[in-house]
Amino acid sequence: MEEQGSLEEEVLKGSCEINAKITETVEVSEAQARKRDVLFSGLERYAREAKRTFERFLSFRSKVKPENTITFGHDDSYAPWVYLSEGASKGISVERAKKAASGLSKRASFIGAPWDQVFPLLMEGKVDVILNAGWPNPYFNSFPVEATKTYGTFRTRVYASRKDGLGRTRDMASLRDLQGKTVGVQRGGTGNLINILKSRGAKVVEFDNDPLSFAEHMWNRVDLVACEEQVAKHLNQTIYDGLFEPIGDPLETVQVVMLVHKDHKELLSALNSQI
Repeated sequence: MEEQGSLEEEVLKGSCEINAKITETVEVSEAQARKRDVLFSGLERYAREAKRTFERFLSFRSKVKPENTITFGHDDSYAPWVYLSEGASKGISVERAKKAASGLSKRASFIGAPWDQVFPLLMEGKVDVILNAGWPNPYFNSFPVEATKTYGTFRTRVYASRKDGLGRTRDMASLRDLQGKTVGVQRGGTGNLINILKSRGAKVVEFDNDPLSFAEHMWNRVDLVACEEQVAKHLNQTIYDGLFEPIGDPLETVQVVMLVHKDHKELLSALNSQI
């Protein structure tokens, strides 16, 4: 009888432990599901904004530039520097551009779109100025552009999320050596970022913007992301629930400038007088 009682006690104890483990697993799964919901909600908002941006971009390209207006083009997803909110241009560089235009007694007009769509507008004469460029950058060497005075500083770093999109914990220490790692960056990079990453043995994967590279990292399609500090902080707070952490020291510090076509030296001089 004593043995039977001991056996029942062990079975009961084991059942309680199993039940506790099941409860814990369910709670973890529910927490992961909530985090996924938050993540998807943020990405869905970004997708809706991107659709509105593209529609506005197509409309913009068919219009004639208004008189007495400086038209500024900018990346649509580089918050807090430049971004779109409900179709309106916002951010640090946008405010700087408004102030410069006002100082020249001009109206300011803005068009935000993915970098590979908006930058060519400067070559086509559809915009007068490109905002928020990291300078110097080898990417611009083959284009007829000149930079204004600097009005800010970009600092780029490598980042990784503590957990992936399924809630699985990452070994952050193993990501410190860039050799052989895939690193997602915005197309063209910031400053000399791409060359720096390659010199450390990383395999660079370019995306249209940083939100996309961060999303690809969450789903384990790239090992790491490299991004400007304030942009990473904004994405981390607004979409990724604080999951991203910097890996290692900053890679590079570059100056923030506006870009003007080299044939428009008067405009360049005028903008410099207001910066």
